[in-house]
Amino acid sequence: MKTPQSAQNQEEPAEVEPLTPLQLADCKTGFSGGNAGMICAAPSGGHVRIVGDPQHSYCYHVMSRTTGGDFLFGDQEKEAFLKIMWRQARFSGIKILTYCIMDNHFHLLIRVPSREKFNAKFEAYESKGRYEERPSQASEDGEERLLDHLRTLYSKAYVNQLRAELAHMRANGMARYADEQIEKFKARFCNLEIFVKELKARYTRWFNKTKGRSGTLWMGRDKDSRNLLRGTH
Repeated sequence: MKTPQSAQNQEEPAEVEPLTPLQLADCKTGFSGGNAGMICAAPSGGHVRIVGDPQHSYCYHVMSRTTGGDFLFGDQEKEAFLKIMWRQARFSGIKILTYCIMDNHFHLLIRVPSREKFNAKFEAYESKGRYEERPSQASEDGEERLLDHLRTLYSKAYVNQLRAELAHMRANGMARYADEQIEKFKARFCNLEIFVKELKARYTRWFNKTKGRSGTLWMGRDKDSRNLLRGTH
C-alpha cells in the first residue's frame, strides 16, 4: 500500500507575480461566473442624450475633468488612460482623431461613424465579394464576426461562455432572447454617450484599484463638454 506524501514533500504551487499597474490597464474583461449575456448587457437607466443620427458619422470634441479639479494624473496614469482609451475605442467603433491628456482633465477629438454601416458586418453574410442582407435574423457567420470583435474588450473565456449561452438559448426555444442579447452589444457601438461612460468607468476602476481608493473620479456629467463639430455622410 502506497504511503501518502506528507504535506511537506508535496510540491508547492508557484507564486504568481502581481501585475504592474500598466499590465492591469491592458487586462480584458473576464468571465466571473453566472450568465455572460446578462453581465454584458448594455448600460440602462439614467439620463441618455441622443446625439447625431445613427445613419451618419459625426465629429465631436469631448472634455472631462477630475472631481474637484484635482491633479491626479502623472505619466503612468496618462499612459494607462491611453491604453484603456484605445481598447475601448476599437470595441466601440469610435475613431480617435487626436487627444490631449492633462494632469486633471482630458480632451478628445473623435469621429463617431454610422452605426448602421458599422453593424452591417454583423448582420449580413458574404456572397460574391459583397455583403448581402438576409431577411431574417443575423446569420451565423455574422454572429461569429461579432463574437470575434468582442475579443477586443473581453477575454477568450468570456466570449466562449457567451457563445455557449447563445447556443443553449437557441437550442431551447429562446432564440428571441439570444437575439436580444446580441442587440444589446450592437447598441453600444458607434454611441458617443456609451463610449464616454464606459471609458471613464473602466479608467476609474483601474485608478481606484491601483491607488487603493474608492468613489467617483470625474466631475458630474453636467460639467462634461461634448460638442458636435461636424456631421458627414
